[in-house]
Amino acid sequence: MLALKTDTNPGNAQWLPEGDSGLRTQFIWRPAGVEDPSNGIYTTWDTVHAAAAASGTQSKVIYVDSPGAPAVITAGNFDMTGIHLAGLLLLTGDAADAPTVNTSDGTVFTNWALGASFLIFQHLGNAPLYTLTDALSLIRTGPSVSMLALSDEIYEVNPAGGSVQLTLLRAAVISSVGGFEPISVSAGNTVEVIIAEEDARLQDDTVRGAGDLNLAHNALGQGFADGRTQTNLAGVLTTTVGRLTYIPTNLADWNNDDPLDVANALDRIAALVGPVT
Repeated sequence: MLALKTDTNPGNAQWLPEGDSGLRTQFIWRPAGVEDPSNGIYTTWDTVHAAAAASGTQSKVIYVDSPGAPAVITAGNFDMTGIHLAGLLLLTGDAADAPTVNTSDGTVFTNWALGASFLIFQHLGNAPLYTLTDALSLIRTGPSVSMLALSDEIYEVNPAGGSVQLTLLRAAVISSVGGFEPISVSAGNTVEVIIAEEDARLQDDTVRGAGDLNLAHNALGQGFADGRTQTNLAGVLTTTVGRLTYIPTNLADWNNDDPLDVANALDRIAALVGPVT
């Protein structure tokens, strides 16, 4: 089913497929449009969230269609189980045209494991948006999202002793605005941030608290110097770099299979010229 752009319902056209069970899996939040639940179109956060939360599917997407003006999430407690927020880009497809979503003072999320993509997400509340109280929680965000905290943290890591894993997908960036960190981690706890794909970033001074930070870059991760300065983090900061991808300029330089990563290339060179002292 296609939710069309019309004069009375401005925005971008978007396919809204239904799941195998016939239940809707995707919803459009179009603040400047006309409420049309039969086509999955909603004009307020409260109505679109209620519709997504009531869907019987395990995974659903709320598409934000709000070019030119931020879409505002109202104050309240919202269960985000299985819900992902995604921006509808303009026809250019340029990530610079991604819509902006602002929270309000008093907005609280629970169970927000699926994060956001293709938008600018700004937390404007004066309390943490999402407090993680379960050890070994796994959350991810991205691709192509900027996560900004303007007055209080987005993620508060406060389980009863344990670690939380946050994975940043392609071009997902967590930034500090006005000197306020988007992530806090309490004493005795650890937040592990995995830079999983290219152009993802955890910038400097984005994590604070008495707990620890493990910053891990995988083979495709970039910006290895980012995130290593966390002025207000009192705990231990550990940085690891995965196996860096290597693409030979001249395949003829390598007999048999060319190496896929830097570690393999160095091992083969050392075996050829070694022993290395």
